[in-house]
Amino acid sequence: LPTTELLMWLSNVWVPPPFLSPDIPGLVDIEITNDRISRVIPAGGKVTAIVLPCFVDCHTHLDKAHTWERAPNPDGTFAGALAALARDRVHWTEEDLYRRMEFALTCSYHHGMRAIRTHLDVPPGQLEITTAVFREIKRQWQDRIKLQAVSLLSLDLFMDDYGELVADTFAEMGEIFG
Repeated sequence: LPTTELLMWLSNVWVPPPFLSPDIPGLVDIEITNDRISRVIPAGGKVTAIVLPCFVDCHTHLDKAHTWERAPNPDGTFAGALAALARDRVHWTEEDLYRRMEFALTCSYHHGMRAIRTHLDVPPGQLEITTAVFREIKRQWQDRIKLQAVSLLSLDLFMDDYGELVADTFAEMGEIFG
């Protein structure tokens, strides 16, 4: 059966020059075929929109997202953040993590984010819950946002059997032991 191509044009859009080859001015028409840019040509009209590459966030903590209301850090210190996290972790069930991570990704996606690297806190008692949620979230979002996880645990835990378990778990997931 013949494939139907979806063709769309973005006309008279401004693309910052660093994102184009030197021989193409910033005002262009962009042809999109089947969700891919197939051609960029100089345009001759007035600017109708600005086109930028999608965003990448290389350092997030999706598992800590949206916890301020129940575990604030009013002094803004690192020690205060650790204390708030310790207080809040009792709430980190699969349902809670999923709801907060899903909301964070929805917000990110609607603001143009297309790749996120996140630390995941995985102290003893949290590894299975957090990695199960991350696996599911990553699967559900795979066509919208590229996700990458980096384990986060205290240095003393790297040196015992638990550190090995975390390393094996993140390796099996294709993620980063950090």
